[in-house]
Amino acid sequence: MIKKQYLALLITAFLFTSCSEQQKSDKSIEQKLIGTWHKDLKSGSKVTHVVTKFTHDHRFATYARVRGTNRKLYATGRWRVRFGILNEVILKSNYTEPHTRTYDKILTINYKQFVYKTEGGEIFSYYRNR
Repeated sequence: MIKKQYLALLITAFLFTSCSEQQKSDKSIEQKLIGTWHKDLKSGSKVTHVVTKFTHDHRFATYARVRGTNRKLYATGRWRVRFGILNEVILKSNYTEPHTRTYDKILTINYKQFVYKTEGGEIFSYYRNR
């Protein structure tokens, strides 16, 4: 009986430690995300320049401009990192419905670049404000 209780205690301690470490990792990712990021998306001969700003209060604003056109896109909303996944909820946008959610796996991040994988499997990089 004591062995079962000891095993249960070890499992509980391991799970608590794992969850605690993940929360620290998520907080570290969130701290690195705060600020302004840039990326260029290419589709054929068109290039869309995207600027996203993540703030301390878990809000974001994304603005995009298709080069060579007058087309401007925007989205604003809330963001959070959970289990290494960047979760965004779009609240206002001129290109998608309100309450659209995105879930992007952060593959690598530092203070100059972050690389993520979309739910669709595409991999993109953002770079810190130039």
